[in-house]
Amino acid sequence: MNIKNSFKSLIACLALPWLNSAKISVKDDSEFDWLLNPLPPMFHLVAVGSAASEWATHYHKYYPFESVTLISDLEPKEKDGEMDFIQFSPFEEDKFEMLERNLINQLEIPTDIFQQLKSKIGSIFLVSALGNYTGTVISQRIAERFHLGPFNDKFKVLLTLPFWMEGEKKRCFAQQVADYIVAERIGCVCDLEYMRRIHGNVDITTLFKLADNWMLDVMLSELPPYDKKV
Repeated sequence: MNIKNSFKSLIACLALPWLNSAKISVKDDSEFDWLLNPLPPMFHLVAVGSAASEWATHYHKYYPFESVTLISDLEPKEKDGEMDFIQFSPFEEDKFEMLERNLINQLEIPTDIFQQLKSKIGSIFLVSALGNYTGTVISQRIAERFHLGPFNDKFKVLLTLPFWMEGEKKRCFAQQVADYIVAERIGCVCDLEYMRRIHGNVDITTLFKLADNWMLDVMLSELPPYDKKV
């Protein structure tokens, strides 16, 4: 190496620490934000069940998800073209009878759902409003498969427990799924009944709006911070 090249190498070595710590000074440095504030790891939002799917169509915009997948028996009316929808309705028999007979473990995750989730590069954030059949059943099966498999370090879950006024049977079955999620330490559970007791005697519309905002707050607290104006 000649003297000229040695001098260039020395300058580069001395400059690297400064470049790592100093803010680039330009007239408009917004285009360099990715250098100073790199994006968080990619997260894909997966909403399971009709209530969670409706929630996701409105609240996904508060975080830069790489993709949004809705899994339900009915496609939400306000789903935009960038969201993926997978229809899921597993049994023709009485739905809650299947839960009472403890047949959840016999349900195989449909191939289209499994392949959709498996194909995601990054991490999965699953949201489900427990109580109705779709969310209660398929959420636990997805959690079992991805938590125990090679994806366990890239999988988070946010569940809600229904109000008692929605039915004792729904509440009890939902509690079983929530207990599994808590025991495995793979997610958070928002108990809507607890929220109702805190806020007292308010109308049902207000309660569900409060629940939606609570879910949003919990979701954002569980994901890497990201400044985004909505």
